[in-house]
Amino acid sequence: MKSKWINLALLLTLTLPGLAFADTTTEVLPALLDGIPKQSFQILTPVGAGKKTILEAREQLQREAKKVDADAIMEVRCENGGAARDGLTFYRKDAYCRGQAIKYNGQEQPAPLL
Repeated sequence: MKSKWINLALLLTLTLPGLAFADTTTEVLPALLDGIPKQSFQILTPVGAGKKTILEAREQLQREAKKVDADAIMEVRCENGGAARDGLTFYRKDAYCRGQAIKYNGQEQPAPLL
């Protein structure tokens, strides 16, 4: 009985880390644009994302835009997190980014501006 639990624990230890962490190094995310692109485009939808830091929120914003098959995100605006107050209660507010997910009408895509 004891060896059955040990084998199960060993099996879970070896298989779960591979399932929990997907390889995101090759993931292609929509570009964050600084301004309006010169190429014709179509606005798909507004997108927004909140995380603990602005960098994490920007990356999550790109992931949200990828869900709607966007090529890029324009009009990106981010707000810092920090302490906030609601009456006498203080709480931690996450950083939040928002923008417009767009799809290019033509075949060529301009280089993203970071």
